[in-house]
Order: sequence, then C-alpha cells, then structure tokens
Amino acid sequence: MTLQRPTDILHYPPTLDDRPISTRGSVSCPWRRGPMNAVDEGSAVPADLAPPRLVCPGRRLCRLRCRPRRLLGHRAYGLLMKVLIVGAGALGSLVGALLDPAHDVRLLGRGEHIRTIASEGLRVEGLTRSHIHPPVAEIPEAITSPPDLMVFTVKAYDTKAAARATIDLCGHNTLVLTLQNGLGNVEILQETFGREHVLAGVTSMGAHRTAPGRIVHAGAGRTIIGRPVGAPDGAVKRLARILNGSFPVEIGGDMRGEIHLKALANAAINPLTAIHRVRNGEILRHPDLMRRMDAVIEESLAVYSAAGIGFPVPDPRSFVYGVVRGTAENRSSMLQDVERGHRTEIDQINGAIAVMGRKHGIPTPENDSLVEAIHLIENSVVQ
Repeated sequence: MTLQRPTDILHYPPTLDDRPISTRGSVSCPWRRGPMNAVDEGSAVPADLAPPRLVCPGRRLCRLRCRPRRLLGHRAYGLLMKVLIVGAGALGSLVGALLDPAHDVRLLGRGEHIRTIASEGLRVEGLTRSHIHPPVAEIPEAITSPPDLMVFTVKAYDTKAAARATIDLCGHNTLVLTLQNGLGNVEILQETFGREHVLAGVTSMGAHRTAPGRIVHAGAGRTIIGRPVGAPDGAVKRLARILNGSFPVEIGGDMRGEIHLKALANAAINPLTAIHRVRNGEILRHPDLMRRMDAVIEESLAVYSAAGIGFPVPDPRSFVYGVVRGTAENRSSMLQDVERGHRTEIDQINGAIAVMGRKHGIPTPENDSLVEAIHLIENSVVQ
C-alpha cells in the first residue's frame, strides 16, 4: 500500500501493540523523511510501514518542526497517550518533558513553578535539552477527561491527599504508575484506585530545579515498572514498550524488592546530602560520609533480612554505590527540599526502615539519628 496523502495515516496501521518501540529519546515523524527522521532498525515506525512520500503539514500541525507532538498521524502508530503527571516537581517535570514529544502530556502541580510553566513553558537543560509548553493545572477539577496514564511523582507524605483528589479522573482503562520515593505509596494508591489500575515503578533518573520553570536533567538512571505483586501482564508490557520511545524502561518481576532497593539507596544517600548540603557524588570524596553511608546500608540490610525482604540484585551495597556514581551531579530531592525550606520525605524513607526494625526487633541507631537530624533541620527552616 502506498500512502498518497496525510489523511491515509489516520487509518493505517490500526494498531501496533505488539510491535517494538524505539528506545531512543524521540520518535520518527511519519510525515517527513530526512536525517532526523530516517527510518532504521531502532525506529519506532517499522520500515515496512513508513510512509515513503509525504510532506509535513507544517508547524501548525506538527508544532515542533516535525518532532512528534499532538500529530494526528502518531495516533495511528499507537504512540499518543493522554498522560497526567501528578506532582510537577523536578522529577515530574522531567518525566513530562521526556514524554511530551510523543504524547499528550498535562502537568498537575502548584506554586510558582507550575505557574511559570503555564506562562513561559518548561525549560530542560543537562543530559537532555528542550523547551516545551505543556498544558498545566493547579487543581484536578480543571481536567475534564480521564487520562490513559497517571504518573504519581508527588512527595510520599502527599500521596493519600493527591490520590483522593484525582480519583474521579481515573477512567475504566486508566493506569496509575508511581515513580515516587519512599515506602507505602503503592498500598495507598491501590486502596484508592483499585489494584487493577496500579503499577509500581522505580527510577533513578535525576533532576533538580534551578528556577521556576527550569530543571536540569542531571542523571540518566534506570526506570523499572511492573505489577506490585506477581508477574508482569499485558498492560505492563504494552506500557513499557510505549514508554521506551521516550526513555529506557525495563519490566520488573519483583517490584516489592525493587521498591525496597530504591528505599535503601535513598536512605543511604539522601539524608547525608541534605545534612551536609552536597551533591550525591561528594559522598564518595569524603571518607567520613562514606563510612556513614556504609553504616546505614548495613543496618538497613539487617532490618530487611529480619523482615524477609529480598532484593533483585546480588550485592545491594554495590548497587547503592552505583547509584551514587550514576547520579554524582544530582542534587537529591531531600537536599532540594531542605534548601527550599520544604518538608522532606525522611519519615517515609529512613523512618519507615526504623519502624520496620522495631517491628522485627532490630536496633536502628543510624537511621534514627538521620531522622532526628533532618527533623531538626526541618523545624528550623520549613516554611
């Protein structure tokens, strides 16, 4: 079949659910051929389906010079999802910016950052660079239709309130994915939206805000998604393939272990960066901080062992060190919170591990001291 005019794309092909999605950061525009849109083995559009002779309809439809946006043609390739980012902080803004070229993304947040995005757009610097103008909302009531995907990136202490506020936006086929720090988020989302809607996720992508409406993509990291319990199903696999068109996503078979592994890394890294006001990589340059990090790791591993929680890696300590190296230039979310005078997630990270330790009779002096230190900082600076 030879496509002669752009409207033919609307009906061809009907679905690509089972076709591979590119792991590159952008998706080839089906309207134009050329160096930036050449079809190859890694393209999201299979070579045998690529329209050979089409003229781009121009910026009025393409919006971003042939980068896939709200293009009619991309819906035919199964790539255009309606995505709602719940919690447009640094990480939420980054996820939204990475998804924006190929999907219909809306940011839900509050404060000066979201208002600046509404008026001036979102600028991303660092590992990726972009300037986008996604629709934003400060209240859920401003959103009139259910999204295909809700991505929760709110602070862990706000999960319950955010879930209750957005419950009416969850449609019959909506998936709810958490990429949050801390423990307990999955359980809250399942209780609110229902188990069938909720996917667990972890990411070590790093981002920090430099000014309202501006973020730095500071760390590439890994992103893993799956069902909270049990083997990945078709919905997980399809979503992973689609998300892989925007950033690398892996499918996890043990999301409980993945979530606790990330909590271990956060517990060992984030409080130290917040207390000493340093980037992640500085921990490895100071022997005292390394010894403190090792002590937190060993104590937390003893708690996890007593609780019968395993990890999907053979050496969790090496994993934590790998996270530090991979996000060396990143300013942890806890450091950013302290610098801005905001509440931190210390109770949902180190505090949750300490609670688990008490439940199983394991002393947690290292985690307890970090919780106390961060609380002292919060009490002096939180606005």
